[in-house]
Amino acid sequence: YDYVKKGGTIILPQGIPFCTIPTYRDEKGRPRPGSDKDLRKELHIEVQATWSWGFPTASNVAFSADGPATDEYRIRAARYLSDRLLKPGDTFTPVLWGVNGDFRKPIGAAYKYNSELKGGAVVVTEPGCGVRTEITPADQARFIVRAHLIALGCGVERMFWYSFISDSLGEYSDNVEAGYGVTFREADGQVTPKPAYEAYQRLTQHCPPGSMRPRLDDSGEVWTARWRKPDGTPVVATWHPRGDGKVMFRAGE
Repeated sequence: YDYVKKGGTIILPQGIPFCTIPTYRDEKGRPRPGSDKDLRKELHIEVQATWSWGFPTASNVAFSADGPATDEYRIRAARYLSDRLLKPGDTFTPVLWGVNGDFRKPIGAAYKYNSELKGGAVVVTEPGCGVRTEITPADQARFIVRAHLIALGCGVERMFWYSFISDSLGEYSDNVEAGYGVTFREADGQVTPKPAYEAYQRLTQHCPPGSMRPRLDDSGEVWTARWRKPDGTPVVATWHPRGDGKVMFRAGE
């Protein structure tokens, strides 16, 4: 808020991050004064959700800044932007629209402030609309191992992957949330493992209960996680977060 107030522009391309109002508490559980501000209102951004405003869910999105949108993309949207909270001097320019037949409302827009705020905001309400969020099954397999090793190395006691079985029929779905699982359902209802399932299985084989906590090292061009199994067998995992890299192993490590 202070950044935008002073003239800065924020870009939120992957959904509104202020969907709920956080209430921060002190050590005795008492709400801290002033900690429950609605930052969307502070930034003059109103989000109108289908479940609270009665609007239909958009089945397509279309880009347009200055006229009728022609190209549509099969992406679902359920949150729309409004200019109702703008102050005198502010402007609101929709650039991305949620579409369902004749229904059309903005889901992406540029806010330019000239009130108590002097900066701007570029906002897209839905993850996957302005920038696609899907990853490949191979990337999911890589990330599930890295996420667990980094979390364990940082002191996390337990992790529960959300979710274990995808809601989608088949490995791919237009609904981003339907593909979180490490397995998917076939048309006949059978559950089929994804590469992430195999990777998770391999991780649990090499880091079973009773193993030492992984020791992380990201000081070079690659990450390494080193630990020992309960029987003392050394294990090391290594990966490069941005591409190819080199790592050397010594006998006994």
